Order: sequence, then structure tokens, then C-alpha cells
Amino acid sequence: MNGSLLSLFVASSLLASVAAACSSSSSSPPSGDTNGACAAVASACHPYDKESAIGHECHELGHEGDDAKCAVRRAECLAACPPKPEEDAGGADAVSEAAPGDASADAGDGSTADPACTALCRCLGTTCSGVAGYPFADEAACLSKCASLGAEEKACFPKWCAKAESASGSSATHFCEHAWGKLGTNECDTL
Repeated sequence: MNGSLLSLFVASSLLASVAAACSSSSSSPPSGDTNGACAAVASACHPYDKESAIGHECHELGHEGDDAKCAVRRAECLAACPPKPEEDAGGADAVSEAAPGDASADAGDGSTADPACTALCRCLGTTCSGVAGYPFADEAACLSKCASLGAEEKACFPKWCAKAESASGSSATHFCEHAWGKLGTNECDTL
């Protein structure tokens, strides 16, 4: 019986060690750079927010802005939220293309620009121009694009820019993506 007890003790000790190793590895951040993890997760899972539970969970995690927490689940979230075909064709590059028409008259000094566009473009230039993927070369390009926006977009995007002004890190990056129109008008009702 002593041999049986010893075997049982060794087996239970081994199981306890394996369980401890598994639980500690899943809660610690992966090695490497965690910077920008939340922005990546929030942006990737944005279109999946209302489509799946994991998409919603990952999108909300990204909005929390804790890059260490996001880095732990980044691979899982990005696998659950692959790029959609329409995103591959458009994305941020599509936002920067100016619409034809009389918008070019607004692109000079901004004096004839819509006041909503002037305010949005100044906010974007101050708050978001340093964010990777910023789609406008200058304020004139922003004013030109803004002139083609609808009323809903002109009401929504400045609110995201204001949120970006008061945020930092990954949250600010994600809010800027909302503000320059990369993510459309989704979530405007949450502001």
C-alpha cells in the first residue's frame, strides 16, 4: 500500500504542477511588444461586434484600452475577426479619396467650408494626424472629403474625435479611426 500511496502522491503532484503552469501561462501577457494590441483587436472585431459573441467581446476588450490584456487574447480575437472582403477593397485608403464636385472650392483656406467640416478637420489634424493610417495629407484634403459626407457622418465623426482628444494609447488610436470615417457610422448611437 505504501507504493500505491506514493504513486498517487506523485501523480497528484504532477497534475497540480501541470494545472498551475497552464493557468499561469493563460493569464500572463505573451512575450514581445504589446503596444497597439487593443487598437488592432478593436478595429479587427469592429465589424463582428453585432455578429458574434466573441466579436462583441473582443471589440469591447479593445475599447478598454489595456494593451497588456488585449495582447493576451490578440491571436484569438484576430482569428475570430478576419478581414471581410469589402474591407480589403476599401478601408482607410478609400476614405482619403476626395469626392469630385464643388468640394475643391473648400480645399483652399477653408473660408467657404462647412463649419462642421472645419471643426472636424482641425480636430483630426491636431489629435489624429500622427496615428498610423491617417488618410489626409493636409487639412485641405480633409475638407474636400468632408464636403462629400452626409449629415449623419458630420454629426458622428466629431464626437469620436472629441473622445480621441481625451483618450490615450490604443483607445485614442481606435477613436481616431472612427473619427476619420474608417469604421463608418457604426456605434454612433453609443456616443
